[in-house]
Amino acid sequence: MNFLTLLGLKSKNADTRRETVESLADAQDPAVLPNLYPLLLRDEVAEVRKTAAKAIASFRDFESVPVLCDALKDKDPAVRIAVLNGLIKVNDKTITRFVVPLLQDRDLGVQNKAANVLQHFRWTPATQEEEAISLVAAGRFAEAASLGAAAVEPLSVLLDSPSESVRQTGIEVLSTISDSRVWKTIGQGLKDESPNIRITAIEALRRVRDVRVFELLVTALNDVEERIRCVAAEALGYFGQRALEPLINMLKDVSPDVRREASGALQQIDPAWRQSPQAKAILQELGTEAGDIISSFNEEISPLAGSSNLPSLQMVDSVPEFVTDHDEDATLKPLIAELQNGDPTVRFKAARDLGKTGNAGACSALERALEDAVPPVRRAAAEALAALPWVPSDPSLLTVQAILLQKWEDIVHLGSQAVEPLIKALSQFDSLSQKHAAKALGEIGDVRATEPLLVALDSVDMGVRKAAVEALARIGDPRAFEGLMRARSDGSKPVRDAADLGLKELGASDL
Repeated sequence: MNFLTLLGLKSKNADTRRETVESLADAQDPAVLPNLYPLLLRDEVAEVRKTAAKAIASFRDFESVPVLCDALKDKDPAVRIAVLNGLIKVNDKTITRFVVPLLQDRDLGVQNKAANVLQHFRWTPATQEEEAISLVAAGRFAEAASLGAAAVEPLSVLLDSPSESVRQTGIEVLSTISDSRVWKTIGQGLKDESPNIRITAIEALRRVRDVRVFELLVTALNDVEERIRCVAAEALGYFGQRALEPLINMLKDVSPDVRREASGALQQIDPAWRQSPQAKAILQELGTEAGDIISSFNEEISPLAGSSNLPSLQMVDSVPEFVTDHDEDATLKPLIAELQNGDPTVRFKAARDLGKTGNAGACSALERALEDAVPPVRRAAAEALAALPWVPSDPSLLTVQAILLQKWEDIVHLGSQAVEPLIKALSQFDSLSQKHAAKALGEIGDVRATEPLLVALDSVDMGVRKAAVEALARIGDPRAFEGLMRARSDGSKPVRDAADLGLKELGASDL
């Protein structure tokens, strides 16, 4: 290595150091490796360390494995991901013991990449707990939940994610596990900064008829958000006589909607609730306003009078048990019917109006509207679901919603469960969404995306082709080689440049 190159590696300018590392990687002289190691392990700029990781891995030298493994401790998640990509290229199976701890990395992107690396090397979990950790890291949350108790702690970590979508998914999948620890973890969601997460937690807790869960729901009656107090009051209607006292007290809430919801829950528990001394005192204090609230509620439920479909529940002391939702509110039916109207303007307005109802009974119809043929209707449905206490019937619908709302960072955090909806977006959405979908697939790094991304190389949109090239390079599937070679002849220079860079990352040296 000449003197000028050595000066470049020691330059005070980070861009100079990075460019020098790239030039050494292009030259592919193994003798320079010892000079690259300090940059990977100690350079103060993350982008330089990341470039060094890629450069060192491009040599595919087994002697560099200990250095790369040491760099897995880097404080920057982008560097850790670059190192993991590099370890795949070096192809040394002995590295799995260094990668396994990263399945529980503080960054979900690193977790997901670690899971992909271990899958590449056909690593097998030693215990059911380890299997659950691996599935969570791979974004296969529902599969992890199917393992039962072993998955509770790994899934609980999702509630600490910076992504609202991931926290919501964590609550939803945890609620499917029958384990005494679950309610405590879901209860943390009642303190979440996002009102949507707090509502999701209430909906999940409502399905567990446990004395301790009841106490958590009572605390939710003090939430600063009016709509959350409404949901909490409605949920307490499933807890029988024990809920009468807190619900009667809610008749004094400052919000008429909360008082009305509490009245409805009380009516469900005991039609004679108004005869208790406590209720009489509060109703007398509220005067005519209380009468208006009760009359309004009675008019609304009169079509259901005498129905045997309303659930009658008994409290239990410890064992979690699941119950069904309320029957769909009759007031929603006209709006739900309009979602089938032949006029897309009518469907669009119906979706928007359903989101304003605050009624979870609209969710199933809005889920179907996510597949509407008209894009504005699909987006209106996605926005409406975001405003409701929605528990998706299929976890993949969270990805569909996030695509429609352009929440691409949240999608990447969802990991492997987002792959199939993103693949669909590559062919069925507008070019901007296709470009973002390709980028997200590259960041997730799942090899299932290879074939669809190869197809995307023929897109009429240059941005989509370039994003597909970059994603294929990032995934690192050998099947992408021919497609990237073809992309070197693309009519657009940015695509050709991306293809050249991608081929180098895949190990091609003679370009």
